[in-house]
Amino acid sequence: MACSERYVVGLDVSHTATEKAIELSSSLPNSSYFTFLKADFFTWHPPELFDLIFDYTFFCAIKPEMRSRWACKVQEMLKPDGELLTLIFPISDHVGGPPYKVSVSDYEEALHPMGFKAVTIVDNELAIEARKREEGKEPIAMEREVSVRFKPEVHQMQQLVTTETSGGWEKCWEQGLTPWDLGRPTPIILHLHQTGALPKGRALVPGCGSGYDVVAMACSERYVVGLDVSHTAIEKAIELSSSLPNSSYFTFLKSDFFTWHPPELFDLIFDYTFFCAIEPGMRSRWACKVQEMLKPDGELITLMYPISDHVGGPPYKVSVSDYEEVLHPLSFKAVTIADNELAIEARKSLHDYGYARWDGLMEDPDYCKDLEET
Repeated sequence: MACSERYVVGLDVSHTATEKAIELSSSLPNSSYFTFLKADFFTWHPPELFDLIFDYTFFCAIKPEMRSRWACKVQEMLKPDGELLTLIFPISDHVGGPPYKVSVSDYEEALHPMGFKAVTIVDNELAIEARKREEGKEPIAMEREVSVRFKPEVHQMQQLVTTETSGGWEKCWEQGLTPWDLGRPTPIILHLHQTGALPKGRALVPGCGSGYDVVAMACSERYVVGLDVSHTAIEKAIELSSSLPNSSYFTFLKSDFFTWHPPELFDLIFDYTFFCAIEPGMRSRWACKVQEMLKPDGELITLMYPISDHVGGPPYKVSVSDYEEVLHPLSFKAVTIADNELAIEARKSLHDYGYARWDGLMEDPDYCKDLEET
């Protein structure tokens, strides 16, 4: 694949394999368009990001428990608009390895939390005959080789949100570009609820999406409101939860967090992927709105993610100091800051990931008013 329009880096942990590759290819006419390096994929840091990563017999060679790390490394090395091409082999029912058996769902399990989506899944009709057939037998369905092209959903989502002056988030939900959606409750909020560590009363989840966290913490002692600007997200949340036994303890509303005025204040506000989704210039307004909606003795819980050094967004990078910068003027104080040990592995291994609990009461009633006027 090396040519004047594509420079290719071959990586292998084996010194002998790298030497053999160099020996076989150094005299080829396109030799100036590729290079071979002896390095460990999981610890190597390329000087530049890649437009394409091609994986054939590497994913199946690593132990299954390493697959989340593999996905994180792929995401780290690939440009936002880059592409991952995987040849999925061996799709079989054998035990042990390497090669370990793989399936499309194995790739999806590792890649979906990183915001990758399969754009093409096809049987590889060009697979070498030795792998298509064994002893002259036609391959059965579970013994085939499949080609899958993955593209990062995050980049597509960013394009929609940043280019659509209004309705970008709605279009993301309409098109299924929701890489932030775990498809289940956030583990830490489920743990805090089950251990009785959440405030009782009324709770708010801004940017609730499919509503898994809303449903998870709703109970007879806690009424939860899920808020989202997307009509499609709210419809999905209602569809998923309307028949659940605790459905009388939560509700979903389609509204803009910054303009909505609740009929009652809240004892708890839970923010996970909302703070990182808004532009950094909006964060002071976010803090003022939190203070406006929260009871004087209420509590704010924030899951801080992504704590990284990436550029752009959403999601925009965050840090503890980013929260302190906008919350301290309102006299909020962090009473707990801790690593989130219950973070899903794919997100925890990519970025630092912590949670904080804040309480406080605004001392300067004109702070937010002055902010709005500027």
